[in-house]
Order: sequence, then structure tokens, then C-alpha cells
Amino acid sequence: MPALGVWPAAVRHRLRWLSFKPFEENTPDGRSNERHRRIALSAAASALSKVLGMVTALVSIPLALGYLGAERFGIWSTLSSLMVALQFADLGIGNGLINRVAEAHGRGDRETIRRYLSSGLLALLVVAGLVGLLIPAAVFWVPWPQLLRLQDAVAIAEVGTAVAAFAACLALAIPLGVVQRVQIGLQQGFVASLWQCAANLLSLLAIWLATQWQLGLAWLVLALLAAPLLTALINGLWFFGVAERGLRPSPRVVTAPAVRQLLGTGGQFLVLQLAVAVLVYSDSLVIASVLGASHVATYAVPEKLFSIISVLLATLLIPLWPAYGEAIARQDTAWVRRTLKRSLWMATGVSMAGALLLVVGGPALMRLWVGDAVQVPWVLLVALGVWKVLEGAGLALAMYLNGAGIIRLQLVTACVTAAAALVAKPLMVQAWGVVGAPLATAAAYLAFTLLPLVLWLPRTWRQPRPPHPPAAGTAP
Repeated sequence: MPALGVWPAAVRHRLRWLSFKPFEENTPDGRSNERHRRIALSAAASALSKVLGMVTALVSIPLALGYLGAERFGIWSTLSSLMVALQFADLGIGNGLINRVAEAHGRGDRETIRRYLSSGLLALLVVAGLVGLLIPAAVFWVPWPQLLRLQDAVAIAEVGTAVAAFAACLALAIPLGVVQRVQIGLQQGFVASLWQCAANLLSLLAIWLATQWQLGLAWLVLALLAAPLLTALINGLWFFGVAERGLRPSPRVVTAPAVRQLLGTGGQFLVLQLAVAVLVYSDSLVIASVLGASHVATYAVPEKLFSIISVLLATLLIPLWPAYGEAIARQDTAWVRRTLKRSLWMATGVSMAGALLLVVGGPALMRLWVGDAVQVPWVLLVALGVWKVLEGAGLALAMYLNGAGIIRLQLVTACVTAAAALVAKPLMVQAWGVVGAPLATAAAYLAFTLLPLVLWLPRTWRQPRPPHPPAAGTAP
């Protein structure tokens, strides 16, 4: 690789953002460079984490399938996919904590950060306790063998303990996730992602050992789900015990107003997440109910391919969320406007390039991937490409709105969009087949989310949000 000095000045300047050495923050340029440095590091570490996650999945799935057999693997796979419930299990408190920490960080108010952190952790411990109380009911009262139509005697014997292991991991993950949220709010998401890299490698090792030692299904569930918990615990001990000892949570600084504020903001995030999940993840269910389950693969296989675009954009854009919050708290409006414009152009350009590549090369890629098992109409690829371009632009806008604390507007548009999509999807699938599902999603999103947000955007410049009031109470 050529020496850094031979690169153009603009490129050299941007390469400095990948340094672990922070910039001085005494000037607007220094603060801007420091934000970009943390954004770049977070995006790079997140990309590495996602690559390792994909490698872990590609290697662990054949390991588990070969050892467990069809029925026990089905249980293992179902429980692992249910971990998506983690994004809802904390009632949105984690996302609310990101906003409050980012804003307090922009003001340099470490006491408020500690107050929100301690109050949020207490609320999450209560939620985790409630989840823990449901474990006996989930294990002993739910007829899992009948629900999952199990036939194998070993699978029937092990399903209860596997569910118990899953529920325990879910309960523990709720409070342990607080350290990652605080790190994201402090624009140290790259630290959390590096720990996630370690978790992926540890999970892969644990799954391999479980298969080699011929352990039961519950142990394979723990091998997959407990490794992130262990790394999160170590991350928390290091972060609050060494790196940020001044932010160490304490029950003495918990306040009722801080808990109420986190629950209020978190509740909005929770409903927003649920509405987006309904919009994005209902296609297969609608296709199965209207056309039959045999048609789902025609949609699901190319959709998985196009989801690469979403993963890439999320990796690039999510680090902007806390950066916007910190910059707005410092009233650095010029940086916010400039970054938002650039992120919109970048997101649209990347999604258009990715969509064009997959529309043209998608058939060949799918033949290499699944052979001739699925015949995908070209118009479906075009519809998926259109949806991903709209989704990319919307994600760039959402990161700004999240950082600015403009959640209620997103909540209204998301709920209306989800309702419109649920009405339109069955009709369009009935009329046009599987291609109707992404077209309905794209049309509803454009009409009821993207256009209203773009039209509302100028008001956010004229009427900047006031800072969130600090939670009542004083820290020692």
C-alpha cells in the first residue's frame, strides 16, 4: 500500500478518521473531525461484526444440522430467530437511553448521563425480572411438542429445557444491553461492535465444542445465545470499572423523573419499531395467506439477497444517530445540515447502485446460490430494487430525526404506513402475484412516510427542538 503522504489531501484527511487517536474538540473543525472519526470507526467495526456474524451463521448451521437432526435443529433455529424479540423486550428504553446520553454528552453533562444510565438500568432490571417470572410458565404450561408438532422422542424430551435456556438468555440480555446503548450514545459504538466480534467468535467455538462433546439441545442454545451475554458482561465490567469509572451506575442517583422520561421516549420507540416490523416483515405471511405457502420462496429468496443493501446502509448510517444528538446539543447546526445532505446523497446512491447490480446480476447469483429451485420473475427484482432505494433514503432521514428527538412524527407516519400497507398488500398480491407485496410496501412508504418527512424537514431547521430537560435530582 502506498505511503499515506502520496494520497490526495482530501483522502489523507478522511483516512485520519480511522485513527484511534481523538481530535481536539476546542474548535468547530476539531469537533466535526472527532464526530467523523467516531462515525467512521463505528461503521468499520460494525461491518467487521456483521461479516463475522455471517461467517458464524454459515459455519454453525451445517454443524448444528448435522449433529441435531431435522427436528431438534428446527427448534434450535426457531429459538435463535426469536432473539429478534430482544429489540422489543426492553420496551424501547435502550433507544431512549441513546438519545438522552447523546444529548447530555453534547452538553458535557456527565452527571446527567450517569443519572439516566442508573435509572434506565433499574427499569431494565425490573423488565428482566418480569420476563424471568414467565420462564416457568413458558417451560411447563406451553405444550411445545404439540405446538411444534414434534415426533422425535429426544426432541420432545429436550424442548422444555431448550426453551428455559432461551428465556433465561433473553431475560439476562435486557439489562446487559445497557452498556452497548451507553457506548452508542457516547459515539463509542465501535467499542461495542468489537466486543460483538468477540461474541461471534466465542459462539462459533462454543457450538463446535457442544457438537464435539455431544451435548444436548439446551447446551447448543446456550452456545449460541450466552456468548454475547458473557462478552457484554465483560464489556460492562471493563467500561464502568476502567474506561468510564465516573459513569458507574448507582441506585443513589436513580430518579423517578428520569425513569418516566425514558419510559415515555422508549414507549414511542417501541411502537415505532413494531410498526416498522409490521411493514417490512409481513410480506411472506400475506403471500402465504393469499397465494399459498408454495409461493413464499419465490419472494423470500431474492428478498434475502436484496437485504444485503439494508445491512450495508444500516452499518454506514446508524453511527450518525448519536452524532446528530451531540451536535444538536452543541447547536452545531451547520454540521448537522451538511451531514444530513451528504448522508441522503450517499444512501440514495449506494442503494441505487446496489439495486441496479442485483437487478442485473440477481438471476445469476440466485442460480449459484439455490440452483433452479426458485424461478424469480425479473419484475420482482425491479420492485425490490425500488423498495430498497426508498428505504435507504428513509433510513438516512430517520437517523437525523432520531438524533433530533423527533419521534412522534415518525411514529404517526409509521403507523399510517403500516396500516395502509396491510390493506394494500393482499389486494396487490391477489392482482399481481408476489410482485404486489414489495410494490405495496414501496407505495405506502413513499406516500405516507418518505414524502411527509421530506416536507416536514424544513420546519426542523426553523424550529429546532429544545434540549431535553435534565432529570430531576442531584448526583453526589
